[in-house]
Amino acid sequence: MAQIFIDTQNIDNLSKAMKKFPDIAAKSIPAAINRTLSTANTRMQKEITIKYKIKKSDLSGGSKYKSEKSNNLIRVKKATAKDAQGRIDVRGSTLTLGRFLQGNRSPISHKGKTMTQIKRIRFPKVQVKRGSTKQVGGSFVAVAKNATGLFARDENGKLRMLHTLSVAQMAGNKEVLETTQQSAMEDLEKRIEHELDYRLNKLAGDANGRS
Repeated sequence: MAQIFIDTQNIDNLSKAMKKFPDIAAKSIPAAINRTLSTANTRMQKEITIKYKIKKSDLSGGSKYKSEKSNNLIRVKKATAKDAQGRIDVRGSTLTLGRFLQGNRSPISHKGKTMTQIKRIRFPKVQVKRGSTKQVGGSFVAVAKNATGLFARDENGKLRMLHTLSVAQMAGNKEVLETTQQSAMEDLEKRIEHELDYRLNKLAGDANGRS
């Protein structure tokens, strides 16, 4: 599982506001965190699709691969007045390597072919990370349980579907995590300032209205 936390401890304008206007600052925190979480989630998914050969629509598992459950979920835990902590949780099992096939995605029949012709058939290529295409030796494309995937046989000759990274592992990539976290902290400072200004201006307007 990968997690991205939103931390308000080092926000200077918030600590100053907590001393002068504790009630207003306390109300500003959850709103600022939750807006930041939304943009951070979008940024994280964008970073994943930049680094890995996966579509944004497939980050939740994908319905077209029937052999997989849609359990690679990205969940946002929002901050509340009682719990001013927000985070993004990314969970899920590994994805099938067949998702990342390059070139021919259909099974190649050996029927009617000589052994020489069969040996000349090239192993499938995959691209998990963008710009890095690799040939998977000993593998072949096949259909099992109504799903097309990349398979190989183990030392006992048993057929097994090949898997690769999970979405959680992609989100936990150092570059993806650092970029998302840095972006979130920069956005949080702006959001808190906006929320504080909004509430202070509203307070001033209400005070003027009563005078």
